[in-house]
Amino acid sequence: MIDRDTIIYLLHRWGKWQRTAKKVNLSYAMSQHETPLQKQRNVTPIYKDSEAENMERLILKYIPKPYSAVLELTYVDKEINTVAADILKCSPKTFTIKRNEAISMLQGIYTVLQDKN
Repeated sequence: MIDRDTIIYLLHRWGKWQRTAKKVNLSYAMSQHETPLQKQRNVTPIYKDSEAENMERLILKYIPKPYSAVLELTYVDKEINTVAADILKCSPKTFTIKRNEAISMLQGIYTVLQDKN
């Protein structure tokens, strides 16, 4: 059985991993090269995190869209509850409840998959 704190830690890692893919000007390791014909610089994040990538697969496969949006607003965009609730057009209390439900879903999925292996 995986505990709630571990899931939250993994979600923080997932958020950090997501931010490197979205904002390539962060201080994480990146690969940069220029394409000679187009005079364009391609920047590709190379920050790898297998646990974060595993969390991404679990979220995409098992978590419903409204709940994954809550997780993304919380851990990737790092929005405060009132702003995130406003974005989703719900109350901060409802947003907090949905976030806790999403964390509980991930905890259950993670536990089942660990027991299976």
